[in-house]
Amino acid sequence: MVLSEVGSKFRAAFEQAIAKAGVNTNVVMEINNHEIVRDAVAAGIGIGVIGQHAFVPDRRLHVLKLRDIDIPVYTYVACLRERRDARLVRAFLDLAGGFSTQEEASPKRALTA
Repeated sequence: MVLSEVGSKFRAAFEQAIAKAGVNTNVVMEINNHEIVRDAVAAGIGIGVIGQHAFVPDRRLHVLKLRDIDIPVYTYVACLRERRDARLVRAFLDLAGGFSTQEEASPKRALTA
């Protein structure tokens, strides 16, 4: 398999999901760029796994969706506490569904420090 680098959120979530399903992998290459993962797979190095958010259609590849597997990956937004009321920052946080304090934060919500 061709996977993203150790430490990436997607890889950690993927490895946790496949371990839970009892599947073992043979990682032949670790890459820190989704485009290069795609190119390595297209070159025949192995099969690759990337998140839907990072996938760009490529006619060289055949896409398979994983069944019965949920791989949650969360994204966080952070800003300085003193900047949270700046017009542009507030508009972005409102769009992101943000909260004003770290204590209130949860996945998919904004953080302020």
